[in-house]
Amino acid sequence: MHKRRMLETLIRQPSQRVCSPSHCKVENPVVNIQSRDPRTIRRIFFQETNFLHFFIGKACHVSVSGIKASSMRKKLFAAIALAVLAALANADPNAAVTRLADGFDFPVGKPNAEGYKISRGFTPHGHLGEDWVGDAGSGTDFRNPVYSIGNGVVTLARDFRRSWGNVIVIRHAFMEEGQVKYADSLYGHLDWIIVREGQQIARGQQIGTIGNAHGLYAPHLHFEMHKNLAIGVVHTMFSGDLTNYYIPSEFINSHRSLQSGNRVTTVAMNNFVMPSFAGIPALPPVNSEGDSNSLSNDLNRHGGLFHWARADNATVSQK
Repeated sequence: MHKRRMLETLIRQPSQRVCSPSHCKVENPVVNIQSRDPRTIRRIFFQETNFLHFFIGKACHVSVSGIKASSMRKKLFAAIALAVLAALANADPNAAVTRLADGFDFPVGKPNAEGYKISRGFTPHGHLGEDWVGDAGSGTDFRNPVYSIGNGVVTLARDFRRSWGNVIVIRHAFMEEGQVKYADSLYGHLDWIIVREGQQIARGQQIGTIGNAHGLYAPHLHFEMHKNLAIGVVHTMFSGDLTNYYIPSEFINSHRSLQSGNRVTTVAMNNFVMPSFAGIPALPPVNSEGDSNSLSNDLNRHGGLFHWARADNATVSQK
């Protein structure tokens, strides 16, 4: 009942819209909830700023001739309802809200892997992913961009050292045969990480750069697709077959275009079997006000990139 009253209160609040043919944003849709602690209100809704900007930017396309009031009311209602849904999801650290994937592209040379080739393919019970290198050979692609294959939310973004180096895992939800299904995409041996855990990611968004696992390998992208959402970076706990893994290129080629209708859903978080060795800190999450502010500051200090220390450094900075 309290959640229903809160939603009704939000819907009744006045709002201002600033629109152009290419962009539409809702200014201060929630401005007059004086009975609550301002810090609490600000903290809850600041957590959803990243997702709302992402959602509204996709959903609010405005014609040059004008805007129908009924259409804008529907979009405003959808945005407010989404904010409430996301706030409720964020109350549970083991859940996150994400937009359904509308299709998947390749993680390098987007969207069709132009200029890249697979140097080593997927082998059941062996090499459980694909190694991507530039057409000119390994080393020519060092620090080239790596992209998210589809819409999703970052579930892991940290330096696992050992044989992994910097790793990003993104969780995707997608429609298949009338049902919502889930998959994780893993990007390993990165030189740079430019996203954080909990961050909403769009299809084709750059998330890092090709690396060499701190000099352990020749530069390449190690790319995996997981059916089993508990795998993370621990292969030894699960059977290395097609019950737990997808063949990455086959998955992408068979899911290039999907029906999503801009729908959103919740996905599980923090459900990985983590490595047993210590010293694997995560980048600070982006789902709190302080960390979101620090994200902006860190990006400015590092020229838009996050760079983990090498494995032989004594400490790993999170600043």
